[in-house]
Order: sequence, then structure tokens, then C-alpha cells
Amino acid sequence: MNRYGGQSRDHSRLSTGWASLALRGAGLCLIASVVVEGRALFTLVHIHPADRAIGALLLGMLAFVSASAGTALIMLGRHLFDPITLSPRWTRRGSADQAVIGIRPLPRPEA
Repeated sequence: MNRYGGQSRDHSRLSTGWASLALRGAGLCLIASVVVEGRALFTLVHIHPADRAIGALLLGMLAFVSASAGTALIMLGRHLFDPITLSPRWTRRGSADQAVIGIRPLPRPEA
């Protein structure tokens, strides 16, 4: 049982290299899609610049999100969702959210 009352799952499959390889492959696909989106954006802007402002904005936004997510997946792989440790400066004492999102504050130095 996990803390929410459901059955806990065995996530040992995620510790293999296959999960990291699959996530990095998905990142590579997102980066490859940026090429197609960039060409479509270039064509859209240069054919009718005034008529396609909203479409160009949405296509540019899609290209930016694809590039950002693809880069994060390629660089981090399965470590994308690893818990991080924050300095006490950036945490609140006794925050209930820390356990939920996996943030472990650094121990405060004893004076």
C-alpha cells in the first residue's frame, strides 16, 4: 500500500537503460519536428505575412516548446524527474508540499 491507499507499483523497470534510451529517442523526435515546424513557419511568414499572424504565432510557440522539451529529454533522459535538493533559502519550514513534489531541503547549519 502506498500513502494514498492504493497498491504501490514496482518502478524498477525505470531504472534500466531502456527507459532512458526511450526518453532520449522521444527528445530526438521532438528536435527533428522542429525542422519541419521551422520550414512551415518560414513558408507561412513569407507567403502572406499579414494574413497569417495567429497561425505564425502558434506555430512558433509549438516549435519553441518542441525544442525545449526535446533538449530536456535528450540531456536528462530518465533523470528528468529525479528529486532535487533545495537550499534552505528557497524553502519554507514545515511546508507540506515538500513531501509531495520530492523536494528535500538541505539541513540547516548549527550555529
